[in-house]
Amino acid sequence: MSWIKSHKDLEYHPKLLKLEALCTMDRNGTVGVLHRFWYWTMAYAEDGDLSKWGLETLSKAIGIDANNLVEAGWIDQEPYLRVHDWFDYIGDYLRAKYRRNPEKYEAIKNKCTGTVPVQNRASTRIDKIREDKIREDKDLTDTSTKTFKVTDLMALWNEKAHLNLPRVTMLNKTREAHAKARLSSFPDKSFWENTITKINESSFLTGLSSTWKADFDWILNPTNLTKILEGNYDNKRKFN
Repeated sequence: MSWIKSHKDLEYHPKLLKLEALCTMDRNGTVGVLHRFWYWTMAYAEDGDLSKWGLETLSKAIGIDANNLVEAGWIDQEPYLRVHDWFDYIGDYLRAKYRRNPEKYEAIKNKCTGTVPVQNRASTRIDKIREDKIREDKDLTDTSTKTFKVTDLMALWNEKAHLNLPRVTMLNKTREAHAKARLSSFPDKSFWENTITKINESSFLTGLSSTWKADFDWILNPTNLTKILEGNYDNKRKFN
């Protein structure tokens, strides 16, 4: 049976707290997602090498934006895309699993604790060049994605949001982390323009029909954003 080492201090680890803020989850959910990430890695990338899958596939597999794992420090991008300190978590299990195949164990250990194997470095450099070229071409044709940043989103909110809604003036680390996480999923300016329009048209969200009203931080919560997009706060239609 497969198993992985999990320390009791994990729930207070700074990297877990950062992941919790980026994903806007509670502590239980964040711990659970992190373990799902490790379980998936055990099944599909035993050596901790994620480069053969990529962040997009990983995101779909574990149900969160894998870029948050990179930003929180649970995934390394150099010298290649891999799980941070993977051997510290999986080493004991691999030693037991490959006790009759020590060469396999040593090969995985060396890859986890070292850099890209010599025979793979050339192909890795080629892949990196190809990725940079694709990114460069995309930037040349899609200027909105390239230039729309957290500060742009704040400015858009201040300009377009209903006059009854509070404006934003400061950018702290928590707000920036939440905004970056949402922008990684929805990078287009037009998406946020349409979202703000839906908010402006809601009597509930603008505080015109209640004492509560939405603010910038509230819409950055993924659950709240989904409800806005699905029309949960749209004004009720009156039928004759």
